[in-house]
Amino acid sequence: MKIALIGSRDPSQAQREAVKRAIVWIKANHPGAKVASNCATGVAELAMTEARTAGLATIGYVPWSDYNSEVQKFCDQVVCLADIPDPEKKEAWQSVLAYHPTPQALAKGPKALNGCCFLVVQGSDLVIALPPDKEGGGVTEQGIRLALGNGAAIWCIDSHGVKIDAAKYRIEDPVESAPKNQIYACDDCDWKVIVAPDDDPTTTEGACPGCGSHNYTIMDVI
Repeated sequence: MKIALIGSRDPSQAQREAVKRAIVWIKANHPGAKVASNCATGVAELAMTEARTAGLATIGYVPWSDYNSEVQKFCDQVVCLADIPDPEKKEAWQSVLAYHPTPQALAKGPKALNGCCFLVVQGSDLVIALPPDKEGGGVTEQGIRLALGNGAAIWCIDSHGVKIDAAKYRIEDPVESAPKNQIYACDDCDWKVIVAPDDDPTTTEGACPGCGSHNYTIMDVI
């Protein structure tokens, strides 16, 4: 069994307490479960540390190998988006185009973070989400949309620690097909390339081949 915890990088005290209660519940009811996160600070970091303390198995998914290494140390297993086989990587990229409301506006780094979220949610029997109050809750909202789209069970807990209806995050008609080509440009050097949306133009570390930066902008869709 796989249970994913995703959420705000700056959770409220009520959300922090909710994460702790969730880990206690998992330990009591599903002691063999694997707790999954994206190794972000905040909710994900707390989930990994609490799960490790409780003796639960943990798995972290990261966009590139050195992402939040201080959180990765609490994971029994770490899966890097940049290193997974092409068919699954293709699914991750396509999930961003299908479920993110403005995928063409994402720079390369945020796009990788959203693609990584697909790996966290994929195959999860339960997704526990603790989004921020502000609109446009980033990767957390993307995880909720993915869970809803995949039919996964989901508990959504707001900043007051109250369970809320996750349906408000749903995208009714996810995009099934992507634009044919996209132009990626590195924000920190002159390197740019035209790629199909299924392709990853970066190195195996998810970095610009020209300067090693993780900062990209999608310049155009043609």
